[in-house]
Amino acid sequence: MASTTPSTGATTTVPRTWPDRLGSVLSSACAVHCGLLALFPAVLPGLSLGFLANEGAEWAFVLSAVAMAAFAAAAGFRHHRSLVPGAVFAAGALLLLAGRFGEALGAGHELGLVFAIGGGVTLVAAHIINARRCRHACAAPAAA
Repeated sequence: MASTTPSTGATTTVPRTWPDRLGSVLSSACAVHCGLLALFPAVLPGLSLGFLANEGAEWAFVLSAVAMAAFAAAAGFRHHRSLVPGAVFAAGALLLLAGRFGEALGAGHELGLVFAIGGGVTLVAAHIINARRCRHACAAPAAA
């Protein structure tokens, strides 16, 4: 992304890391939600946050984290042309979706929880890798 410095009028290239920042927050929130819900299932209703424990909220967390990951992976790839972040994004999304589908289909709460938390943490790692690749691609001199 190019921006113009007001004082000098020079154009500089700035990495677009906002998708990764937002994606990290969404993925972290998803993983924390899964962990807290498993450890303290009775606390949320007591705090008037019982709506966070229903299946619709869980799907909202998962799908928003996966959608933001897909967007960030595509935007990052256009910038740095590395397949590594996309592969890590795919692994995290698959873990997260497998955990959620597994739990929804009755495959076991504990296994679904491990997959979902692992997927959320993997997505956070993918966002960090993607943001770093974007910054490094931006700092690298342009090929002639």
